[in-house]
Amino acid sequence: MRRRLVLVAAAVAVIWTLAVVLLMWAPVGPTETPPLLPSKPAWTLANGSYAELVGPTAMFARRNNIQPAIETVEQFVRVYVSDSVSDDQGGVWYRLLYRWARTRATFSWAHATPTDQLLRTVEPICPKEPIDLAAIGGTEPPALPQCFGSSDLVLDGVEIRRDGLYGPPVYAGTPAWLASDPVIYLAWRGSGTLGVHIEPGLEAGFVGTVSVTGHFDDRRSEDCVRRPLGPRFSAESVEESIQHCRHHFVITHIEATPSSQGDLAWLKR
Repeated sequence: MRRRLVLVAAAVAVIWTLAVVLLMWAPVGPTETPPLLPSKPAWTLANGSYAELVGPTAMFARRNNIQPAIETVEQFVRVYVSDSVSDDQGGVWYRLLYRWARTRATFSWAHATPTDQLLRTVEPICPKEPIDLAAIGGTEPPALPQCFGSSDLVLDGVEIRRDGLYGPPVYAGTPAWLASDPVIYLAWRGSGTLGVHIEPGLEAGFVGTVSVTGHFDDRRSEDCVRRPLGPRFSAESVEESIQHCRHHFVITHIEATPSSQGDLAWLKR
């Protein structure tokens, strides 16, 4: 009799344990499926596309057109598509790089609809060789990585200046030498300027003209993270930080030109 009671007690214990386990795994209340973002229309341009505006386009700080537009950009302006997000009305919000002022790109949102698709892809207008500072300066800024890639460019007879023309940096980040706003720039015979970054390990102090070798679209751009240095400047997404750094011209070699050989103060590689 005692043995039978022990067996019954053991069975009850097993059943109780199973019931507790089942209750723990049972869903509480109705299950909910996370909402899905609307799929992007077939006409949506891919991220990374180079395009032009097909008409005057309102630019917004956020993905809504309730707030007033920041500005209206004219037709035919060339842009770079950084990102796109579909909405529930069958449209798409594009994040566009559409202006480059010396050292900083401007990114804003623009809304496309099935009847106003906003953009058409175009081939960048790239300068023909020989490439000099004037040719780079004449290239539309969003197209710099597309036109030149990461190929080495040799720019002869340029001056490297540090006279504060670009003002203090308003963005910093990592890697610090590439992510921050440039404070050094190249100048050439009155043909404009180009902000530059110096490769780590290359130091130069000089006067007069020099020849430099450098490139856009540095491979270390993929690791760039930029942050604003004041409340007046907006935070950048990861993609926007990368695009900024891809547009930076990185100097990898400097040497004196014959006309300024005697003016070179010091040069250390």
